[in-house]
Amino acid sequence: MEIIIQFIIVLMVVYIGYYVLVIRRHKKFNEKKCPLEALYLIKKYKIDPKRINFVHLLKTIALINAIIIALVMTIISFINGLLPQLGLAFLLLLVLIMLSYNQLGKHYRKKGLTKDV
Repeated sequence: MEIIIQFIIVLMVVYIGYYVLVIRRHKKFNEKKCPLEALYLIKKYKIDPKRINFVHLLKTIALINAIIIALVMTIISFINGLLPQLGLAFLLLLVLIMLSYNQLGKHYRKKGLTKDV
C-alpha cells in the first residue's frame, strides 16, 4: 500500500510541476519556444501543429512523463545500491520514453493529424 501511495504522490508532483513550469507558458505552438518533447513528436511523426490542440498535446506529454518518472522511481526503490539503481533508472527511462512517445506519435498519425507530404 505504501508503494502505491508513493507512486501516486510522485505522479501528482511531477505532473503539477510540469503543468506549472511548461504548460502554462505555452498556449500556442511556437517552434522557437516549444518544449523539446513536443518538438520531437512534431518533427519525427510529422504532426501538423495547426491541426492539433497544442495544450492537449502538452498535457498528454506531461502525463506520460509523470507516469514514466513515477514508475521508474517505484521500480528502482526495490534495488539496493546506488550504482545499480542509477543504471537501471537510466535504462528504464530510455526504453519507456522511446516506447511511449512512439505510441503517442502513432496515435496522432492514426487520427490523421499529420502534415500532408
